[in-house]
Amino acid sequence: MEESPILEVTYKAEQRNQWFFEKSRKSKELFQKWNILPALKMEQFQVAIPGNDKTLGKKEVVSELIQNPMVVEKLGLPTSPVNDGEDAHNVDIFQLRCSAITMNFLEYLIECDLITDDGHMRGCMDEDIDGIVVQDKLRKYLAHADVSNSSIPNDVIEEFLFHLLRIVVVGGAMCQAEYEFTEYMEATKSMYKDLVRIRRKSDGGIIISSKVFHVDPNGRNMGVFHRESVHNRFYAVVNEGKEEFIVNFVYVPYIPFW
Repeated sequence: MEESPILEVTYKAEQRNQWFFEKSRKSKELFQKWNILPALKMEQFQVAIPGNDKTLGKKEVVSELIQNPMVVEKLGLPTSPVNDGEDAHNVDIFQLRCSAITMNFLEYLIECDLITDDGHMRGCMDEDIDGIVVQDKLRKYLAHADVSNSSIPNDVIEEFLFHLLRIVVVGGAMCQAEYEFTEYMEATKSMYKDLVRIRRKSDGGIIISSKVFHVDPNGRNMGVFHRESVHNRFYAVVNEGKEEFIVNFVYVPYIPFW
């Protein structure tokens, strides 16, 4: 059996720029209002590439990092699995698309009658979805485990930007929801800009060079979450340098109201 690489990991809290909700009082208050804080943990780590080995896979790096004691401590991951045989060693990790440079899925949300043309949320009857009560169609759609929709292309749903929108709009168990889409949109864009690396091409265009991985999409692995929930969210954004990876983690474990 091939040995796992030994990674040299550095915590980047003091060297990195502040996250948008740390710089903006309004953003922090909105994240508290939506009950995303205090559950949300966004942390940055630098990983030296062993022997400058460019063949080392980014998914492999993420798999090793979520078992690293420093990462476990800073993110607040479980220190030991609750269920036998279920730990961070066998967690599912899938790569997401990360190419969006605009909120181009807005038209689909309008087409699906989830929001109005002028950005108001379409209301619905109150519904409890696995511990989160929703009162509008967009939150109802995004709170369900399966967000596949015949009117929204899969390549849009698989975009990291769409996943961040899901975090922002659904919020936590005590979320005080908005009646207009604007605040959600601005928060999602700010979160995205903080996490991904944007590069300008020679022709003047821009591309996203980051690689993004969804950790345990089902939210059921007790090696990375403290409780099972369809609302658990865990992502790793990997930005490659000449001799290191900069990895931004987004960890949002579901915290029940009761």
